[in-house]
Amino acid sequence: MESLADNQKTHASWARRAISALAWAGPFLSRLGPLRSRLADGWEKKIRAETEKQIRSGLKPPGALRDRQEIGIAIMRTVERALIENRLSRNSLDKFLNVLIGDAIINKGDDSAKSRFVARFGTSSPEILLISPTKACNLFCKGCYADSGATREKLEWEIIDRLITEAHDLWGARFIVFSGGEPLVYKDRGKSILDIIERHGDCFFMMYTNGTLINDSVAVRMGELGNVMPAISVEGLREKTDGRRGEGVFDRIIQAMKRLRRRKVFYGISMTATRDNAEEILSDQVINFYFQEMGALFGWVFQYMPIGRAFTLRLLPTPEQRLWMWKRS
Repeated sequence: MESLADNQKTHASWARRAISALAWAGPFLSRLGPLRSRLADGWEKKIRAETEKQIRSGLKPPGALRDRQEIGIAIMRTVERALIENRLSRNSLDKFLNVLIGDAIINKGDDSAKSRFVARFGTSSPEILLISPTKACNLFCKGCYADSGATREKLEWEIIDRLITEAHDLWGARFIVFSGGEPLVYKDRGKSILDIIERHGDCFFMMYTNGTLINDSVAVRMGELGNVMPAISVEGLREKTDGRRGEGVFDRIIQAMKRLRRRKVFYGISMTATRDNAEEILSDQVINFYFQEMGALFGWVFQYMPIGRAFTLRLLPTPEQRLWMWKRS
């Protein structure tokens, strides 16, 4: 019987070649609708066939394999949509496909570093590093877990640089996530979080951000870097977002999204489900607004957890809301 490792290597090798081809051909495929659709349909069939092959091997739970399959297909269709709409700059498309999809997701980083990690510790290395560079934030959202008070604590530039370097070299990781406080507030030794991202060009970064500091120059630089993916926090539409985040924040977010879209940055949204907005954030109205009108390409939903500064149990989604969100999603 073919081993799971061999099966996975074969699947990864095929998928990596397809991603490389897509990165090269992307600008041309955006102008070739029928051919692009046939290629995407063919790749989806291949992904499903490979998944069924792995399921028949019996070496991994079928549910886990099918979840991975659906995520992979969703990513592929998102890329197809971005090509259709001419949403990504050449650099953004190259970094997204080759670094995030190719290196981080399909190849899962550097095999040699991962092998050394297993030999030393007897377990596989982490694939993602999440860093909160600072507790500082320019907003004071109700019930926020981050301490955006007077302490303004932050990590030194050298520490963040070392964390990312060691995740890259010792773990073989290629995907780094910045949380908050607000990452775009971060400054140390005259350097910003975007300077960190530029320094590590062979990693891909996702940044949870409130979006209010994405001005024209920040949007331009993100487009030039290509390896950063902002996830902008929203609570639904205007009333819910301003109600939790502050008067006028919704309008500032919309302007940030327009700037990112003009610069062809790969961006999405992040939504915290609370008792007040659980039904709204998964409504057709909200989904159509952010994904169709504003051009978001991905979304996260996190259920509110009562931790950190000024937490409140009142914002917890009810059991009925949690069940509804699961069914709806």
